[in-house]
Amino acid sequence: MKKSRILLIGLTACILLSACGPTQAEPTRTPPPTYTPFPPIPIADLRPLFDYDSEAELDVEQAGIEYHGQIAVHDISYVSPMGGRATAYLVVPPGKGPFAGILFAHPADGSRASFLDEALALAQAGVLSLLVDSPWARPEPWQQNLVYSLPDDRDMYTQEIIDLRRAVDLLASHEKVDPERIGFIGHSYGAHIGGVLSGVETRIKAYVFMAGVPSRSDRIPRRITSAIPADDLAAYLEATRPFDAIHYVGHAAPAALFFQCARQDEVIAEQTSRRYSEAGSQPKQITWYDTGHGLDDQARLDRARWLGEYVGLDVSALE
Repeated sequence: MKKSRILLIGLTACILLSACGPTQAEPTRTPPPTYTPFPPIPIADLRPLFDYDSEAELDVEQAGIEYHGQIAVHDISYVSPMGGRATAYLVVPPGKGPFAGILFAHPADGSRASFLDEALALAQAGVLSLLVDSPWARPEPWQQNLVYSLPDDRDMYTQEIIDLRRAVDLLASHEKVDPERIGFIGHSYGAHIGGVLSGVETRIKAYVFMAGVPSRSDRIPRRITSAIPADDLAAYLEATRPFDAIHYVGHAAPAALFFQCARQDEVIAEQTSRRYSEAGSQPKQITWYDTGHGLDDQARLDRARWLGEYVGLDVSALE
């Protein structure tokens, strides 16, 4: 059992960290998934996993502030309902607003800084952004790494979604944000957890999913599966499947969804991207780009234009 547990630890680390960031590419395109997808779970059974006290104090603390011209980047943290504090950047444009609010979720190998450049650009178009660190990207003493055992990992996945819901609380209550104009952008792993959020959080009007996967079993490198006992892998995936986005994206309506997929994706197989996008509820848009996993400037402009239709922003400032 001890040896089996050690092998499982190594497997899951690779699943998480190699699946979701543009810097973690393999030399060749990932082969099609070898695992049969798990059957769907009723959404009514899943939503209670992410319940929390929305009336609890956020207790926002500011560690510092940096100005980029007239745009203010606040280094903040807020209380996590499951312990510790979530760290984030709050990017505030000049003026009184009300502004659209955008919540960003970074790739697995990234941090809140991953989308900072894009958030600064969007601030020029009248967007106030919140960029939240995943639990493992937070500084001590709030960092919470995967330990690759259960129920610990289930708790961390639960915390991540609840912390993002608290981030929506923060945006919706901000004096400069119009709570009816909140959107989401997530890349890779961020697009995966965004898919989960879309079936739970009703205040977000539009979601952008950049190169995401529908489930963890869709992104397992062949070199890992050849070395790990199948029973260990199957047990872990079975226990964590309530956190697979495939169970949620079909229930995002009336929120709009925009799937940005890469034809030359060196991380995610094309059929996997198709399965994720096809599972999403309507209204949705699916656009394919002749790029790698990181997408390109055209995709960045496209998502700004698309979000402009749903949450309202001055796209002319970006063109």
